Amino acid sequence: MKTKGFSSGRSILSAACAVALGLAAGAAHTQTDVLALEGGDSHVEVGASGWSAQAGAIEAWWLLNNVDDKQYLLGHTTIPAFNNRIQIYNEGGGEELSLGLGDNHAMDRDIASLPVGTWNHVAVVYDDGAYEVFLNGDSVSSGTYQGLNEIGGFAHIGNNGNPDSLGEGTDGRISEVRVWNTPRTQEQIQAFMNRRLTGNESGLAGYWPLDEGAGDVVADLSGQGNDGVISDGGWATDTELEFGVVFLTDLPSAVVATQGQTVTLGPVELAAPEGGVAYQWFFNNEAIDGETGDTLVLTGVTAAQEGEYYVVVSDESDLSPFESRRVSVSVWENLPAIGLLGLALVGSLMIGAGALALRWRRRPS
Repeated sequence: MKTKGFSSGRSILSAACAVALGLAAGAAHTQTDVLALEGGDSHVEVGASGWSAQAGAIEAWWLLNNVDDKQYLLGHTTIPAFNNRIQIYNEGGGEELSLGLGDNHAMDRDIASLPVGTWNHVAVVYDDGAYEVFLNGDSVSSGTYQGLNEIGGFAHIGNNGNPDSLGEGTDGRISEVRVWNTPRTQEQIQAFMNRRLTGNESGLAGYWPLDEGAGDVVADLSGQGNDGVISDGGWATDTELEFGVVFLTDLPSAVVATQGQTVTLGPVELAAPEGGVAYQWFFNNEAIDGETGDTLVLTGVTAAQEGEYYVVVSDESDLSPFESRRVSVSVWENLPAIGLLGLALVGSLMIGAGALALRWRRRPS
């Protein structure tokens, strides 16, 4: 049983829509690298650790080069038979989005149009026998399903989920694939589909930005360890997709300091806060009493302060709170000297997203 809605067909990539979704000026950046697959057996095999058969959501950006043949955005089944399906595909012979779920490959067919050469955001939410499909943030179909009882060990981005019966791969591009083990609301889908995630969001079971730009390994940033390997595909440069960020400034991923040094974490700032903003810092998942500012200062660090730090930021939006990147702080008795022009490394070393900050002093002769 299903009901259908209608997609407006409007471009979600417009500047006006970006403002409506609360993306701060200057917070969006143009995507340069996206996954490019070649159809046929092309796919990325990823792990499925943390996925849920009971309830969850799948979402991604998808661009098709043609619609002549059946092509999959994502496929999960349990082997050897095509059971426990989670399959999002284009039917072929037309521009129609379709869904396989549970024990039915044709659970919902010809849902909505997927124009060739156009980026579309596709999301499927399933919850204890009920499902809903969203295209570019609009609800386009809903209904009921049965037969989704277990999750296998892997899934395919860009193919049908059965390695013994491939041949239905995407001929096109894919970006920002996300798997959740809890349902997502339409409001959540609309608010975050044009934003990069931090990887720490509650319920996130798989997150592949697909922006590596080189190599055949794609990283899962959800912490579930579901990294993937590309087969018969690669990378393309794309200038149409734009993503904002939740945090205008975030934490580094790691800090290494010497005993007695001062380590400063932050300031952490939301890209587009709504109303008042509140902060609470955590150390090894325990709230730190009195640390409620945008910056955490650790004075005279010792080995007892080694561990994981992060901050939860709340504003007055319905989507709040937001969790920052988690930073691992290591404290060494002495950082080793590095023999480079008589210089030695002192103080702290901070590793962030593509950044490495070092402090140097001249080694005594």
